[in-house]
Amino acid sequence: MVHALADVDVDELAAFLNTARFAWWTPLSYAFLHANWTHLAINGVMLAAFGAPVARRLGSMRFLGFFAVTAIAGALAHLATHPFDLEPVVGASAAISGAMAAIARFAFAPGEALGERWDGRARDESEGRRPQTLAQTLSDRRAMVFLMSWLLVNLLYGLVPQAPGGAGVIAWEAHIGGFMAGLLLFGWFDPKKGVARR
Repeated sequence: MVHALADVDVDELAAFLNTARFAWWTPLSYAFLHANWTHLAINGVMLAAFGAPVARRLGSMRFLGFFAVTAIAGALAHLATHPFDLEPVVGASAAISGAMAAIARFAFAPGEALGERWDGRARDESEGRRPQTLAQTLSDRRAMVFLMSWLLVNLLYGLVPQAPGGAGVIAWEAHIGGFMAGLLLFGWFDPKKGVARR
C-alpha cells in the first residue's frame, strides 16, 4: 500500500472521494487501485504467494470476506495514525498482510506443511485440521520468528518509507492494521475451526 503518485491533484481527488455518494466504499475500494504497474506487479506476486493458501483453506467467498475485512482494517489503521492526511492511499498490501498473518495461524499447526505430525501417522487429507489458537501461535517459536520478522520489516518501512519504482510513500501503518486483523480474526473465517481430530 502506498500513497498515490505525486502528480495526482490531491485536493480534487479527495473532494471527489469524500462526497457522501462515494465515501462509504473508499475504505475497501482503495485496495483495488495501485499507483503504477510496478506496485500492481509486486502486490500480484505477493497475493499469489500468500493469498492462495488462505483462499484454498477458506474457500472463495470466505476469502473475499477476509480480504475485505483486512483491507478495511488497514484503512482504519492508516486513518487512525493520519487523521488529517488528504493524500490518497492505494494498494492491496493491507489485505495481503492479513493473509500473511492468517498463514501463521495454520501453517505452523501440527499436521500442516510446516508443522509436525500430530501422532506420526501419514496425514489423511480428508481430515479437517484446526488452526492454532492465538495463544498457541504466540507460543510457537517458528510462528513468532515469522511474526516478528514481518513486523520488523514493516517498521523499517517507517524509517525508509519510499516505495520501489517511485510509487510514493509506503503506508506501513495500514500493513500493520491488516496484519493484526488477519492474525486476530482468522478463526472467525476458518471453516475448519471446529472440526475435531480423530
